Amino acid sequence: MKKTFLFTILVLLLVFSACSQKTPEPGVETSAFEFEPKLTMHEPGKVVLKLGITNTSNADQTKGEDADIRAVVTDEDGEIRNQMTIVDRPEISAGETVFPLTYEAIYDMGSYTMSITGEGVQPLSVSFEIREIDGTLNLAAHPGYIDPHTGFTIDDSDL
Repeated sequence: MKKTFLFTILVLLLVFSACSQKTPEPGVETSAFEFEPKLTMHEPGKVVLKLGITNTSNADQTKGEDADIRAVVTDEDGEIRNQMTIVDRPEISAGETVFPLTYEAIYDMGSYTMSITGEGVQPLSVSFEIREIDGTLNLAAHPGYIDPHTGFTIDDSDL
């Protein structure tokens, strides 16, 4: 009887210790990154894509090796138009956004999607279009992704 009682107590202690909530040590913060791409068009038809990464944590983050960040631009048929890769994530101070990659590409009229993935970062898809207005090609995208706004950009909150 005593052995059964002791065994039950030990099992309960083991279960309770396994279920206890783990709290992080004071001063230790996990990293939190978000993609923050920027698109613009400085001249008709030529899109400038800047791949931004924001450190949303309160701690500076050191360089991250093997981050394997990829941005893939596909057209409306799903065909790959461009691919960009960053192997290592640069150092990013708390609250800072860095743009480790800038890419220029010429696109025809149509709809496109830029899909961004990377180790430890929530994936992001950004839709944009190339529209012809009065014979000039313009970039249309959600205003949060256009920077800077130029004479060849169109804000479209529906994208």
